[in-house]
Amino acid sequence: MSTESASGGGSNHEAHARYRYRRALFITPIPLFIILAIFLHVFGVGDSPIFDPPGLLPLLNLIFLCICPMIVGFTAARAYLKTGSASLLTMGGGVFALALGSLIAGFFFQTKGPNANITTYNVSACLAGLFHFAGAMLVLVGFQSEQDARKRRHRLIVLYSAISVFMTILTIGAHKDLLPTFFVQGQGPTLLRQVVLGVAILSFLVSGVVFTRRYQNTRSTFLYWYATALFLMAIGLGCIFDQKS
Repeated sequence: MSTESASGGGSNHEAHARYRYRRALFITPIPLFIILAIFLHVFGVGDSPIFDPPGLLPLLNLIFLCICPMIVGFTAARAYLKTGSASLLTMGGGVFALALGSLIAGFFFQTKGPNANITTYNVSACLAGLFHFAGAMLVLVGFQSEQDARKRRHRLIVLYSAISVFMTILTIGAHKDLLPTFFVQGQGPTLLRQVVLGVAILSFLVSGVVFTRRYQNTRSTFLYWYATALFLMAIGLGCIFDQKS
């Protein structure tokens, strides 16, 4: 009996130590990125334009904002088919929208100027943020999982198909200049772009807070890394909020 108690106490101590380590690792990058963003804003290039190498944006978007979200979206879709969790469905749809928007913005608008690129990426980021916000709210209210496997597959196909159609329409509209202007080179963003980007930032931020609180209750490794990623997305989008050129 005493051996079992000692074993259980040691296990709890190890679990608590892992939790403290993760919490420290979680907290550390957030203020560092905020400080870096402030430093670049105050002492950076200001309004002067930067000319990137032609393949830099497509490559970075492909690796970090397309392939990585696609993997997360695929994992979330598989988990949804197994569990029926509505929050996993919306989160998977969110990263899928971000991946498509980043791919399109990185590869298809190199000769169209910044407006088409920024329009596509900001709208897709806003859509991704709203999907994550919806997932966070579903977690808060304890929305029940879908038990019917056929309905799960149907909802998954409908959602991902709808996102694909929406992104296709968005791409055509941005390419043909049929959408409202988001960005004027040398002058900066329009009010519409600021609203769309602001909604995206706030959605990712609130979602990160919700999943952080959920992690504190469940100690889930998945929620730990996901919440960290959501905060970093919010900081990254915030860094380009007042971009002028």
